[in-house]
Amino acid sequence: RAQPLNWFLCVYAHNTMVVKYPAPTESSNLTFLTHTPRVLFRKRGSIIPQLVPQVSIAVGLSMLALYWNPLTLYLDEGAGPSDAYVVVGFLVCFLTAFRTQTAYQEFCKAINAVEDTLQESRKLGLLVCTALDWDVSPEIKPIARRILRLIVVQYFVMTEFLGRTGPNKTTLPKVMDRMREDVRLITGPQEFDLLYPFEPRTTKGSQSVHSHANALKVTLWIQLMLMDAAKKKALVTQPSFNLLLDSNMRLYEAFWDLNLVDKNQFPLPYVQLVKLLLIVYVFSYPFVLEPSCQGLTPVAMAIIAIGFFGCEEVAGILESPFGTDANDIDLKDYGAGLIRDLEVLYYNRETKAEFVFDDEVDLDFADLMEGLGYNKPRSRSSMFGRVAKEATPETDGASHRKLPRRETGNAEVIVSEASGLFHSASGSVDTAPWPPRRKAAMSEEPPPPLPGQCAGLG
Repeated sequence: RAQPLNWFLCVYAHNTMVVKYPAPTESSNLTFLTHTPRVLFRKRGSIIPQLVPQVSIAVGLSMLALYWNPLTLYLDEGAGPSDAYVVVGFLVCFLTAFRTQTAYQEFCKAINAVEDTLQESRKLGLLVCTALDWDVSPEIKPIARRILRLIVVQYFVMTEFLGRTGPNKTTLPKVMDRMREDVRLITGPQEFDLLYPFEPRTTKGSQSVHSHANALKVTLWIQLMLMDAAKKKALVTQPSFNLLLDSNMRLYEAFWDLNLVDKNQFPLPYVQLVKLLLIVYVFSYPFVLEPSCQGLTPVAMAIIAIGFFGCEEVAGILESPFGTDANDIDLKDYGAGLIRDLEVLYYNRETKAEFVFDDEVDLDFADLMEGLGYNKPRSRSSMFGRVAKEATPETDGASHRKLPRRETGNAEVIVSEASGLFHSASGSVDTAPWPPRRKAAMSEEPPPPLPGQCAGLG
């Protein structure tokens, strides 16, 4: 570009917090050997380091059970505590799986809320570039440019709000300073003072008395700019103005949907119940398992501890998706795509559409269908396809699709190009003249079917 937008000249450090792990492009018999180690030994975002304390305690109790087991000392030989542990284990499995599944649903809801916010931002930018007539006055284009910049400001104000509030809020001074610096890069001095009043512009986020700005202020600024454009008669139609106002408010509603997901947690009594049952069940199970597993008890308990406590840790990660952990949703990373798209809208507004079809050549996608490979014949590689191909009579390229029905007298006639016959439902042969198109497609007329046979199958 010859003249880049000054308000998009921001340096964004690409620090992705969402862990992306490799996935196999094609499944094969070597996928287990090539793909599995790359996932298991991936360090960043791994759940394994968080399970070291729980697994260590479980293995330690298993070693203790090998040398001193109070159940074998104080219970009769016929006692079966393992039967009771089966029932308790089912209960613990259900409660843990329910929490993990619900937390994953909340995580998916958070992803959808982020996408809604981004799409509403793009929609508002698209309407600003199309529903406002920039040629009415030289003042309209700067208004549109400021609205596009305020959309970016709104997004990064939302990002700071979600990162500095809620149960998963960041406590790292470096992250706080980076969030505040992002907002400072895309705001003017007056705007920044209105967002963070009564403190110098150079104040760091970790030292500021304001943990975040109020996103409603940015929504108000966008609304005022739209009203200013309406006063200058820059609106194409009145319904387009309604769409602009509605899109601005929908963007603010999407922000509060994000906030709802971020602040929504499992009830404390449920979390306490699950954690208490997990601790009692897993840490007492080595003494129940030792009489049957004996020397393999530590190995079995390590696997059990990884399964139960792993699901519990995953649930805790998923239910608070907006933070600075490795597996949290990186809102800043999503913002890079939004900035690029808004810039594309601004610079491509004057682009004229290219007309491929004119009055001489009407709409025709035949070449396109051929180039995309849609007209290639399907291969009959299966056994049934080969049998059908061998059983199908050669008809010199005639189609085998069912043709429309027509009537001859009182009898309904079924048209079949496969046999080349017009056979009535009563079994008699129709002697009506052949249509010219079908007659050219047939090499010769086969004999009429026997009575009781269907046309095209005899």
